[in-house]
Amino acid sequence: MSSVLRLISFLGVILCFSWPSYAQSNAITERNQKTITLAYAEKWPPFSYRAPSGEAKGILIEIANFLLRDEMGYKVNHILLPWKRAQAMVKNGRYDALLAVPNSERNKYSLPNQSEVYSMQVRAFIPKSSPNYSKLISKENPLTLSGGHFSLLFGDKTCTDIYEKNDVNFYSNSNIQQIFKMMASGRSDLFLHSKVAALQSIMELNLEGEIMVHPKIFRNVSLFLLMSQHYSEKDELIKQLDETLQKLKNKREYYARINQIERDEIQFSLKYTGL
Repeated sequence: MSSVLRLISFLGVILCFSWPSYAQSNAITERNQKTITLAYAEKWPPFSYRAPSGEAKGILIEIANFLLRDEMGYKVNHILLPWKRAQAMVKNGRYDALLAVPNSERNKYSLPNQSEVYSMQVRAFIPKSSPNYSKLISKENPLTLSGGHFSLLFGDKTCTDIYEKNDVNFYSNSNIQQIFKMMASGRSDLFLHSKVAALQSIMELNLEGEIMVHPKIFRNVSLFLLMSQHYSEKDELIKQLDETLQKLKNKREYYARINQIERDEIQFSLKYTGL
């Protein structure tokens, strides 16, 4: 037998003996892998909703996958339900956690982690076509610029309050896409709105790169992982999650990843679901 044939024969024997061991090792790893099941609102696109394929999709689902699965090694299950039922299922221990805002009622049956997992923000959007673009984008608070044309989506009480507290005159419009078309043509200098909702319209109108997001956060609603009191290893998981978040945030990796998740999930919802 030639040396080449002897080598092939030898490798075949090694593979025969090592494959069962490898397969068994994988089975043991999967069996010992810790599992967490999160419940979400079933009709809250692009944050959580059911894709045409039937799978759970959305910004919150992908953030959970990124942190709990990719960074911490958990097997993560996602359950979509009417929101009241989702909370009840975590309250009674049927499911393990919510990504939500802590409040007096949820604090009775859940334990939150300490570091913000996701930030739902109100931001200012400024078009490059605005004659005031350079002044607005460089100001710490762009609402302090006098004489600008500032827009508001009719009925947006949160942003109305922000404008009024900054003593700003604004123009209301009931159509968000019309607002962005006005901005793209240079007829409006600034639009204050929910970041994700505004990004969705910007991407739908193919205006990315033409309308910029000001860095100032005018209002922030912080979401945390709320662990059911019934989850036996909640303290260990929360400790590991906060350590993971701190590490990622110190390197600024977290915010870049969140921005990418937001854009990816908005694109998916626009392309495949028409939401």
